[in-house]
Amino acid sequence: MEANTNQKQRCINIIERFPEEQLSMLADYLENMRKMLDEAYDMAFCVSLAELHKSYNPVHIEEDFSSIEDVANRLGVNLNDV
Repeated sequence: MEANTNQKQRCINIIERFPEEQLSMLADYLENMRKMLDEAYDMAFCVSLAELHKSYNPVHIEEDFSSIEDVANRLGVNLNDV
């Protein structure tokens, strides 16, 4: 927790060195930076999730797909009678 507090204080110290007339622009910049970081983290999470899924199930769904007719035939069901 102390390292986090030190980094927060570091940011505050940097902000305090900005002239008053630049603070609005700095605030806009920080808000945009935060949004970009959130989006980057979300994208990284999605990519890692996709990679995990890919390594877990390497068979593509198209290769594993059976038509309803094939399934019915294997089960001995006549679709014309249903």
